[in-house]
Amino acid sequence: MTVYAEVGLGPGVHQAVQAVARAGFRVKFRTGGTRADAFPDETRLTEGLMSAMRLRVPFKLTAGLHHAVRHTGPGTGFEHHGFLNVLAAVAAAHDGAGEEAVASVLACREPQSVARRCTPRRRAAARAWFTSFGTCSIDEPLADLSALRSVGRD
Repeated sequence: MTVYAEVGLGPGVHQAVQAVARAGFRVKFRTGGTRADAFPDETRLTEGLMSAMRLRVPFKLTAGLHHAVRHTGPGTGFEHHGFLNVLAAVAAAHDGAGEEAVASVLACREPQSVARRCTPRRRAAARAWFTSFGTCSIDEPLADLSALRSVGRD
């Protein structure tokens, strides 16, 4: 059985990921919710992602990832990470990018720029770490990928 333990993003994230790794679990990071403070900024998310990767702990993300690319929620004004941004950022980290470069990928709002970073090789490397994400909708993520002409590619 694969078990995930949720780790808060912020001070102490590295130590928390270490504890999860010692227990033999995988990590879950929350990336959204009903309040603005439930959406971590790109610096905090980068710290969590890179801690997990440095400690060789696969992770998943939950909440707030309804769209492929970073955007501001029209109804709330909350900053949402894009699931494709996360995939591209994890691939960049896997390729040796530092925290500043990874955070800039998470912050990118240009759909084609984010999509170009997700080559088949880079997607495969990132998927070893970024195992899944939770979303309330299947239609929105698929519509975004279709708009980027990513659905059906290798």
